[in-house]
Amino acid sequence: WNELDPNIVGTSSIDTTCTIWGLETGQAIGRIDGNSVTGMVRTQLIAHDKEVFDIAFSRAGGGRDIFASVGADGSVRMFDLRHLEHSTIIYEDSQQQPLLRLEFDGFLDLSNFS
Repeated sequence: WNELDPNIVGTSSIDTTCTIWGLETGQAIGRIDGNSVTGMVRTQLIAHDKEVFDIAFSRAGGGRDIFASVGADGSVRMFDLRHLEHSTIIYEDSQQQPLLRLEFDGFLDLSNFS
C-alpha cells in the first residue's frame, strides 16, 4: 500500500514485473472492512532480471510516486511513476544473492534520484 495515497497499491511477481494498481469502489473482488473494492491496473513494468520479491513506496518526493523493488537478481531498483522510461539500480549484490524484503526507514536520501 501507498501510505499517503491508499488508492494505490503495488504488487511484485515471480514473472519479473511490478504492477501498480489504482483502487476504486466497484465490483467486489475482495472485501476490506465491508467495502467492495476492485482494482484497475495503473501500470505494469518489467522490474528485474529475475523474480521480484518485494515492493515499497518511499515517502520522498511527496510519498506518492517513488517506489523501490528487490528481487532474486540481488538488486534494489528505484522507480518514479512520473518517469517510467527508466529505473535506477541503487544496490546490486556482487554475488547476486536474492533480496527478499524491502522497507524504508526514513533516512534514505533521494535528492539525486531522477
